[in-house]
Amino acid sequence: MAAKKTATAAAKTTGVGAHRPKVQHLSVLLMKMGISSKGNALKEPQSVTSHAIDTKLLPNSSFYTETQRPKTPKWVDFVEEGLKGKLSIHGTTVSAVLFVETGGRCFAFTFGFGRNLLRPESIERDFGLKVVLNRVDPENLRSIDLKNFEALTIHTRRQTSRGSTLDTFGINTAQDLLRSVTGNPEDQRFAKRVAGSDGLALAATLTLQDLPQKCAQLLSAYNDTRYKQRFEFVDQLKSIRDPSMITKLDQALEQKLHTKDFTGIHLAPPEPQDWENVESFNYSFDRKQTFTDLDIDDYISVVGRPPTADELKKHVIGVTYKGSSHSVRKWTVRDSLVCEITINGQIFVLSSGDWFEVARDFADRILNRVKELTSSFSLPKAKLGEREASYNKRVANQKKYAHMDCKLNNTYGTPIEVCDLFTISKKFIHVKRNRVSATLSHLFAQGVVSAEAFASDERFRHELRRQLRSLDATFLSFIPAADARPIPSEYEVVYAIITKPDPKWPASLPFFSQLNLVNSSDRISRMGFRVSLVRIDAT
Repeated sequence: MAAKKTATAAAKTTGVGAHRPKVQHLSVLLMKMGISSKGNALKEPQSVTSHAIDTKLLPNSSFYTETQRPKTPKWVDFVEEGLKGKLSIHGTTVSAVLFVETGGRCFAFTFGFGRNLLRPESIERDFGLKVVLNRVDPENLRSIDLKNFEALTIHTRRQTSRGSTLDTFGINTAQDLLRSVTGNPEDQRFAKRVAGSDGLALAATLTLQDLPQKCAQLLSAYNDTRYKQRFEFVDQLKSIRDPSMITKLDQALEQKLHTKDFTGIHLAPPEPQDWENVESFNYSFDRKQTFTDLDIDDYISVVGRPPTADELKKHVIGVTYKGSSHSVRKWTVRDSLVCEITINGQIFVLSSGDWFEVARDFADRILNRVKELTSSFSLPKAKLGEREASYNKRVANQKKYAHMDCKLNNTYGTPIEVCDLFTISKKFIHVKRNRVSATLSHLFAQGVVSAEAFASDERFRHELRRQLRSLDATFLSFIPAADARPIPSEYEVVYAIITKPDPKWPASLPFFSQLNLVNSSDRISRMGFRVSLVRIDAT
């Protein structure tokens, strides 16, 4: 009997047979400074039920639940048609949130649909992302979510079958917005796995009474700056999701429109257009007035007064294409509005209906790179209302350039336009009007694709020589034979943008256009080609 008691005591001492904490999968949000569980964190305090907390076990905490009335699933009626009886199926939704206050901050652990109980403006944005980036093993990343700004905003998720480094995911640190990261922490005592965006999902070995200590660790991780060593680029460009900040920016936009300060504001389609087939534009509240292009002045004149932020969301732009007598409702004015606003030295950009924050030093670096690309090479001015096709043909005749506009090369299986104009000084000139970031992004991408094909594909060069032979055999001497690789440094890719004369050029280019130009020029330069930017004055 004595031996049995001794063994039991030893088991308690060593933990053998004792209760061990399980791995808990938790979702947690950090509330903003000044937000607590005492009413101002909850969206509808009157709709939730408060439950008493054992303050000895969990001090400075509170717990709320909300149970919605049972509902019959939508699919029941559909399935019942084939049954001989009625289905008695009802679903009940229970949402819960546990508030834990530590270090002067309030944390919200959500269960079920608990996040819906919180006021969106009370949530600290990017909390989870910062925690993960500061604590994750940079060699053990599992998944990332990105937003990429090119012709359109593209959302992507990239996963690996095993833990990998950031390089494995092929991130463009100058153009990709990091929205979420999943990985394994360096210290497995912190958590087994973490995933973070605004909120944090963590799998950690703990009990309920460990939550205050865990919250202190999370707060320390959030305030850490270790992420700057490997993930500093996340501060360059941030999506604004804080409702109160969005309201502030919308108010600043309204003020600019009210004072008719159109600096850094223009209207343009949020997606690429076949401009040769666009007949006119109109606005949903007055379809009788049509315009050949989108212009913020025209829009204001039709409204008759400065619009409100809500009206920007309600007013819809219609497009009439050639051969059609009816316009097609396409985009809201807000989605078509490109705006750059500076508040206290911080740049904010409205693009495709969303606000973004641009780090000042990042914006300066990008603009300096764009200025370096600006060339003294000049092209004739564009006439008022002159379409790109007409301009290219006129300049080709005037300057004795090879007119390559709309001459597509299909050797890649996808039509590629080599350029719009080719010169005897071996310049591939790509021309576009400055209508919108998406249009210019298409221009920059065209230069990259054409340069890659010209440098690496002999079928592409063979077709190019065939096209030039039909135009003017004089230009054949400037293009190597198909089986001879070109020397890229002898050639220059010229991006020529038709725009109104502007003393601020190229700073007047939208920020995302500048960003895409720099990224495209970097890719072309790495191939060995020279790259330049030219402004074509539209008079």
